[in-house]
Amino acid sequence: MAVARLNKLRILVHKSQTEELIDSLQEAGALEVIDLKSRLAEDEYSVFFKGLPPDERAGAPDEALGEILWLIDFMAIADKKKRYTLKKEEFQEIAKSFDYQPIFKIAKEMEFALKQLETPKKVLSEEVSRFLPWRDLGIDLEELSKDGYVIKGLASIKEEPFSALDEGLKELNLDVYIESVSRSDNTVYIFFAYLKEDDEKVVHVFKKYGLEHIYFPEYKGKPDELLALAEDTLGTIDIKKKGLYDTISRLAGHKKEAMVLFDYLSNLARKNEASRKFLSTEEVYLVEGWVKRSSAKALKEKVETKFSEAALSLSEPAPGDDVPIILENWRFFQPFELITKIYGMPAYNEVDPTPFLAPFFFLFFGFCITDAAYGVILILLSFWALKKFRMGWMGNRFLRLLLYGGFSTLILGAMTGGWFGNAIDMIVENNRSLIFLKQVKDSIILLDPMEDPMKLLVVALTLGFAQIWFGHIVAIYGNVKNKRYLDALMDQGSILIFLFGFTGLVLGILGAIPKSVSSLFVIFTVAGSLLIVLTAGRNYPSIGSKIFYGIFTLYNAFSGYLSDLLSYSRLWALGLVTGVMAATSNMMAVIIGNMVPYIGFIVTVLILVGGHLLTLAMSLLGAFIHPIRLQFVEFFSKFFRGGGRSFEPLRFENKYVMIE
Repeated sequence: MAVARLNKLRILVHKSQTEELIDSLQEAGALEVIDLKSRLAEDEYSVFFKGLPPDERAGAPDEALGEILWLIDFMAIADKKKRYTLKKEEFQEIAKSFDYQPIFKIAKEMEFALKQLETPKKVLSEEVSRFLPWRDLGIDLEELSKDGYVIKGLASIKEEPFSALDEGLKELNLDVYIESVSRSDNTVYIFFAYLKEDDEKVVHVFKKYGLEHIYFPEYKGKPDELLALAEDTLGTIDIKKKGLYDTISRLAGHKKEAMVLFDYLSNLARKNEASRKFLSTEEVYLVEGWVKRSSAKALKEKVETKFSEAALSLSEPAPGDDVPIILENWRFFQPFELITKIYGMPAYNEVDPTPFLAPFFFLFFGFCITDAAYGVILILLSFWALKKFRMGWMGNRFLRLLLYGGFSTLILGAMTGGWFGNAIDMIVENNRSLIFLKQVKDSIILLDPMEDPMKLLVVALTLGFAQIWFGHIVAIYGNVKNKRYLDALMDQGSILIFLFGFTGLVLGILGAIPKSVSSLFVIFTVAGSLLIVLTAGRNYPSIGSKIFYGIFTLYNAFSGYLSDLLSYSRLWALGLVTGVMAATSNMMAVIIGNMVPYIGFIVTVLILVGGHLLTLAMSLLGAFIHPIRLQFVEFFSKFFRGGGRSFEPLRFENKYVMIE
């Protein structure tokens, strides 16, 4: 449960064996290649070695990868399969023989042809929508735009004003011919005609009743004829599109080959990138890389066996080396590595915080939800997702973290009596035959937050107190591990002495411990304060700056302790909010359901499901954000700085194809 120890492996190999060496290292997947070009400034390297010239092949895989990726996405129109499983021999045979470019060219032509059909199809579809209400109008649309003694036109009007329109025209003695052509969605589509001399009055009435004019100035012919023509043209376009999609379906028969080639070229690009980090003489290539100490001997022996003339050496990291980080934790703790990696990887000689934060995050997650029924839901959902979906490293560990959170929520929810809020109590009130449910629930309860919320606050602050102290203890462990014994005593030791005394004084004032021992805590408080003031600034040059920094550190220890401790009250608040929201959902569902006749039961169920889903979603968000924030700000600040980077070995990484 720590940051894995690494060795530096150095390999000198004849240039004729370089390609084979890279292939072997990539297959082993255990070495992160060091970029040696920066070492040319050092005499040890510049006297003998030079950087490799640009590889003409280097850009080739990158150029092809973009085209193949587009081709795979385009083939998904006809073939939705996302992954294949192949034997190594079949993979290599396809990768070496498949030429994607002819298929890529045809696919691009198909894409262009489809785009060429999209615009006319969109225009024709809009025309069909416009002509459809006028299908039964037996007038050439060109007639509507002709000037004369009679004004003719088309318009739409809502049903209600249409029924009163005729009366409105008669009141003004206007003779207007109106014909209802069709009706749709409370709208009437009409043809009208009236004398030109009445235009001003008619227009006024039309505006009054909300009539909207519809124009077809660019069309000639009757609407039914134009509609039939548009529909025929759309049919022709659909036939052409079907032919194109048939061609795409045939192309999609090569999707497996395209995926194989993408993965092959991706790994080739990684290999080329690694090779550009080597140094060379006229005859020899120099390779350096980081390898896990537990794997170093086996990798060295494997390379020596295959390349008998190569010279290899293993060494420990030197001061100033940029050593990559591998986290090594027991299986239970591995999902919690996600939290560490969100913050940042530890430095090589730093303590891995993962196993230390894990029990606290586990408890805090359940504390924020405190509803056993929600815990059961999280367990079932995460377990189902783990079995149903094949996810990557991060997705798998996130689901396992959610599974752990479900168990934490179940345990703490049962201990605080939360089962969909107060659902069991409400059920028993209406059906006393189910009293045994309440009896079982109550027998498990250790603390009811609704009855005694202040006890829950004390528990939250106690957990905070434990984690703050534990953070300082972990800092001591880190200093001792790195043989910084004086730092452990003067930095963390002095603060713990001060906090022990100060905490005892506060508990004495609150009456939690006998006042007879208060003098002992006064001694610890004073001793801790003096140690902090006298030692915290020991690295500063002048006496004044030493004392000033010591006083500043003492102030931070005092104020930081209080502010850190109070931050854990958020656990208390979130735990209470979940119970209140769940109970409110229950109450609203019953009250509103009783108010609705006939379908009241259905309404009750819908409100219950919606209310509890909303409560679970909000509580789940809080259960991640706030415990993570407590780890980063209140816990990590005591011992963890970060700044490391992940170990990235040269290896085969396939996106689409799994090798058996």
